[in-house]
Amino acid sequence: MAKLRLFANLREAAGVGSTEVDGNNVSEVLEAAAAQFGDRFAAGLPSAQVWVNGDMAELTTAVTASDEVAVIPPVSGGAEAMATSTPSWYGEAIIGALLVALFAANLSSLRVFVFVLVAIGLAWVWDLVEAGQARNVPINIFPPLIAVAAAANGAYVWGWAGFAIALAIALMMTFVWAIIGQSGRGVDSIAITALTALIAGLGAGGLALIRLESTTATTAFLAMGTAVAAAVWITLRLGEAIPVDPNLAALAVAVVVGIVAALTTDTLGFPLTLLGAAAVTAGLLAGSAFGGLVRAGSVLHTEQAPGLLSSFDGVYLAAGLFWVVFLLFG
Repeated sequence: MAKLRLFANLREAAGVGSTEVDGNNVSEVLEAAAAQFGDRFAAGLPSAQVWVNGDMAELTTAVTASDEVAVIPPVSGGAEAMATSTPSWYGEAIIGALLVALFAANLSSLRVFVFVLVAIGLAWVWDLVEAGQARNVPINIFPPLIAVAAAANGAYVWGWAGFAIALAIALMMTFVWAIIGQSGRGVDSIAITALTALIAGLGAGGLALIRLESTTATTAFLAMGTAVAAAVWITLRLGEAIPVDPNLAALAVAVVVGIVAALTTDTLGFPLTLLGAAAVTAGLLAGSAFGGLVRAGSVLHTEQAPGLLSSFDGVYLAAGLFWVVFLLFG
């Protein structure tokens, strides 16, 4: 039986991310899956994009027991369809719970905050790599996982020195894994793995260092990030009902939150909060673009990329940029 991997709303309709299905070609595999998972699942198949072993497939494409069939719901976005995901209450509930956990951990203790930060980072890396591998993106999961854990814990235990050493180790592990595994020896694989590890480590370690210095600054970052994410979510949900570009809405909301933070605290000045707001917005947008390239093969600013934690694609890069601003003006 061929392995069937499902994404976005198809995965939610099926209740599983992968399963094994009988069929001699793509058409038979999809028919068997529709019979197994019901009408809601079947309704999403006609517009879905199908990949077999990383290559785009047709309904007549032959399938063997060793093949992997990925089914990704598409959204029109140019010459080729881009796989995107419509926000669902399930995914939104998870994102909300993770944000609440970060706020609560920040108010609790540094140790708890680092633990939650690492846990969320590991989950995000796993989700990102899983979505990328469905498109045959040559990304290795282990260096980014190591980067998150090492950078946050290194910053917690040894401060700046631990953070720097952890980033160096994460990049070094990219080349080590390229030597160990033949599939990761290409330039593309090394580049995308190293970039993912750098973003993950920079964000996790940088945010841990900010929390080490100031609970208030950490709260300001989380508030800005949450407000920006909420602004983008509202514009995506309401679509044409609100004639506002999501990127401009994100920047405006971040600046407003930054001004409020500067006015309501004694430790955060306007240079830090305003530049921090710009850094958070730029990081979230750039990180989301990076996540879209990995997950869907295209830059997505007004659509949500596939994956349960795609909303966190910009968080770690934003955290790294906010840390730089905090380092200069904090």
